[in-house]
Amino acid sequence: MVIDREVNLNDKTGRLDVLLLIPGIRLLIAIENKVGARESLNQLAKYREGLQTRFEGWDQILVFLDMNGMQPADSAWVGLEYDWLVDELTIAEKSTWLGDEPRRSIAEFRHAIDVNSATESLAGIDEHSLLDMVLNHKNVFTLLAAWAATKKSRTDLLADVFNDKSPDSIAGQSLLPIYCRRVHLWQECSSMIAYAQYKKAAWASFGDCECDPKRSAFYFSSPAGNRSWTLKQSVGPST
Repeated sequence: MVIDREVNLNDKTGRLDVLLLIPGIRLLIAIENKVGARESLNQLAKYREGLQTRFEGWDQILVFLDMNGMQPADSAWVGLEYDWLVDELTIAEKSTWLGDEPRRSIAEFRHAIDVNSATESLAGIDEHSLLDMVLNHKNVFTLLAAWAATKKSRTDLLADVFNDKSPDSIAGQSLLPIYCRRVHLWQECSSMIAYAQYKKAAWASFGDCECDPKRSAFYFSSPAGNRSWTLKQSVGPST
């Protein structure tokens, strides 16, 4: 198998993201990967025609991989979302013939693209670390929370940030690609702004304390001592 990336098929097609060639059976697999961007006009049709010209008579499997599950405009392409890729990586990660290093690499890649993963499943990251990070970088997570609140597509958000010349937007330009890679994680961290200081204080005073933050109240309980507390006032960034 021969694997190539950013393949320029001809002057009219642009660059195909990934191309796998299996000469022995004259099979090619083309992958166009979209992360927060839409396909351009007739982009997939041009790739298909370019592949047919360059590899005449070969069987083709054309895969349109999109983080948000958008379907391809060209019906010859198979539309797949990242959930499928995450499932395949999860299976590969459990393979008995993998060494430790490739297993870690697969796990790290899976975490990087799994926008629905829970923070507790992130290797090496616990909630204490996340709370510390939020408390030490409130200004950063306040900005990320503002981005999440806009509900804009990644493309529109990127255009707004890079066209805005204000100091905050200029500072955010380097953060935006990182934000787009793990939106779910950063949104969860941003929601911690409202209660991080309370949770850290509760854990410091009561090691067995359980905390349940809600939108308008914050509940504490200590199962061992059969005690419970409720912070009834609104919990927000300014509280």
